[in-house]
Amino acid sequence: MRNILFTALLAAGLAGCVGGIDSPTGTDNGPGSNTGSNTGSDTGSNTGSNDPGTPTGDAGKASKKLFDDNVYPIISAKCGGCHGANLQPNAPAFVATDATKGYSMAASSGALVGNLTASGAPILSLIKAGHQNVTYSTDQVTKITEWLAAETTARAGGQGGEDPNSPAAIATRLENEWSACMSLANFQTANMIIWASVNSNDGNGNATCGSCHNTGYEGFTANGVAATGFEIISTERLQMKQYFTLDSTTAPTKMIVNTTNLNAVATGTEGHIGHRRFNLTANNGLAAMNALNAFYTSTMAAVTAKTCGETKLK
Repeated sequence: MRNILFTALLAAGLAGCVGGIDSPTGTDNGPGSNTGSNTGSDTGSNTGSNDPGTPTGDAGKASKKLFDDNVYPIISAKCGGCHGANLQPNAPAFVATDATKGYSMAASSGALVGNLTASGAPILSLIKAGHQNVTYSTDQVTKITEWLAAETTARAGGQGGEDPNSPAAIATRLENEWSACMSLANFQTANMIIWASVNSNDGNGNATCGSCHNTGYEGFTANGVAATGFEIISTERLQMKQYFTLDSTTAPTKMIVNTTNLNAVATGTEGHIGHRRFNLTANNGLAAMNALNAFYTSTMAAVTAKTCGETKLK
């Protein structure tokens, strides 16, 4: 039920918030859109980023090929006018002008892929709703759906033949362990709810993170109720990875604070051009980073103790 609600809010949020934090799967090649992991793993050159980049596992490569061959031409033609380089107001960026960066940008956008399911991917929900009166053929919808299914497989660990010792599989295990070791008590002690009150400083009003991201808009959660925010961040892989990512792009060994991603959003770099600017080095932005580092430290202590039980990730 909450996934359905999340999808509805995400789609509705496209008309109310600008830009956003995005997320997903593959190899990290720069501070573009988001979520650095193939099947959840970070594998690329910009350590700590959330940019999917070029996957290295078999499942990730297969998903990227489906996107490059079948999906990028569709969204470039249908969505590029509003969601590309010439970003329109209230339109999240997920269409790269450069086709070689298309997968990286699209796969990392929560506003496009959501939870990757037929009912939870905004791209399919909005197509069905006739978004902007743009029409899609049955074949185009099928190609998009097939890509989302392949992406789900890739992010789940490359089921279907991927080496269990590959960076992607190792990354999935590390993320599952991290989720298991996060606790509501430590989340509260660290004061992670302060992220909901971080405010913009771009001269366009004093919006807070919680005003847009209260329930997971664009794949990022900043909720003022600890139990609600923790439940989302600890159970949804893409949401968790906005705050925590992997330490290495080739052979991940541990989780780290995702400062690259957060700084990219705060400063409006590629993939977040339309997002409101905010400061992570002063006032409540600095306090939020301190809270995140404190939560990281307590979670890492639990990981080291190896007494965490089963993962909470769905």
